[in-house]
Amino acid sequence: MTRNPLSTTTCALAIGLAFIVAPSLSSAADSRSQYVAATSVCHVVNPAQAAQVRFRHLGVFNMPQGSAVQVACSIPGDYQANTDNGWIRIQARNYRSGPTTMNCTVSGGKRSLGVNNYPDTISLPANDSADKIWQDINKVNAFGHYNIVCILPPNVELSTIWFGEHDTGGLL
Repeated sequence: MTRNPLSTTTCALAIGLAFIVAPSLSSAADSRSQYVAATSVCHVVNPAQAAQVRFRHLGVFNMPQGSAVQVACSIPGDYQANTDNGWIRIQARNYRSGPTTMNCTVSGGKRSLGVNNYPDTISLPANDSADKIWQDINKVNAFGHYNIVCILPPNVELSTIWFGEHDTGGLL
């Protein structure tokens, strides 16, 4: 059996052209965002109050008959991202018949290098949900991370947490 040198050359050219023409699928992005249920990243700060909080499928719910509860949520940072432009968005639901507020502080940083705090108040309408977004969070160092601490009023649920980071170098 003899090989046809023309078919071997044609095949090699076709493979080479496929590599040149096909777009690269391995290029990095300049931003990354994720969302998580609060039940997976949050805990009650004071163990004595843990009995009045329910970790439901969709969120961390403070029972109606309890008092306000401090809840802390840890969010990882990406070491490839810029240190000064992370963002966090949370969603909470008020099951009360009247409006209420929830005070939260987002922190970015690393204990050994410093922490930046961003406090804010979220207005929650009666029997409705509300979102709050913090932008340009400075996590101080490439290995810094994020933390959210909220004072969860009775009959309020902290449900979803979105977070993201940007990288001007395109390494994400």
